[in-house]
Amino acid sequence: MSTDNPFQPVGTLGPSEEDVAALRIQPSMEIGACFTEGARLWVKTLPPVALTVVVVTVVYSLATTAVMWSGMDFENQNRINQILGSLANAVQLGALGVVLSKARAGKAVSMGAAFVGGLTLCIPLMILNIPVGLAIVCGLLLLVLPGIYLAVRLCMTHVAYVLDPKIGIGGALQQSWRYTEGRFVQTFVLTLLNGAIAVVMMLLYVGAGLAWGELSVFVAEAVPEGTLMAIDFGVMLVIDLVAAWPLMFTWFPIFVFYAGIQEITVMDEDGVPCLNCGSLQTEVIGGTVICNACGEHS
Repeated sequence: MSTDNPFQPVGTLGPSEEDVAALRIQPSMEIGACFTEGARLWVKTLPPVALTVVVVTVVYSLATTAVMWSGMDFENQNRINQILGSLANAVQLGALGVVLSKARAGKAVSMGAAFVGGLTLCIPLMILNIPVGLAIVCGLLLLVLPGIYLAVRLCMTHVAYVLDPKIGIGGALQQSWRYTEGRFVQTFVLTLLNGAIAVVMMLLYVGAGLAWGELSVFVAEAVPEGTLMAIDFGVMLVIDLVAAWPLMFTWFPIFVFYAGIQEITVMDEDGVPCLNCGSLQTEVIGGTVICNACGEHS
């Protein structure tokens, strides 16, 4: 079985069909099922994206430690760290999308291929943050409620893009808007619960960092500055590595919900035969026929 793996030596056996099947999203539009299936996928997808998580986290920790010791004011440190965090998240989300989209087409992806895929998709995902962020900020300025509405309607944009990059940024925005049409309450509840989980995880992550910040004051009195810098990097790297994958969890319920909407949508709309397998489980987005049976784009 092909693994689409540029890092795999010739003659090395790839993942089994059972491994690939375990990575296929089981679609659902029930909120509880979105989180249970999301939790299952969260566990199953760690092996193929482990390299991406480790490399991205190490680079992120090095960069943020350098920023902290740079001597710049806190406000500028915060801005740079936010950009670094968004970039790290984009690479990991891109790798995750590559793994899940290939599994949907019955193909396996190695850790190396997932990492390369994450790097390839990270810049478009960062660019995608701009229209989504601007729309939400403008909505929030209009008495808050429009911002919440836009945040909910556009919450699937990044998921739509990483699963089908060929639809482009405009197509991803259109897809999220289309899929949340008539499903605002369901989507709002999902994003609200997701947001609550994200807040708890972020508080734990920030709390661990602050706890070390307080402790490092006492450590600084006992060791030279160079040693303190090394210890500081080591501690923050451990915190970042422990937190990296849990902080990605909130994407998974959205993947499941998106797939659930997609499943009923392809039954009701389009019906353009796939040129590869002949299936009618297709969608037409931006002039591209996307087959949800074999993953072919034409």
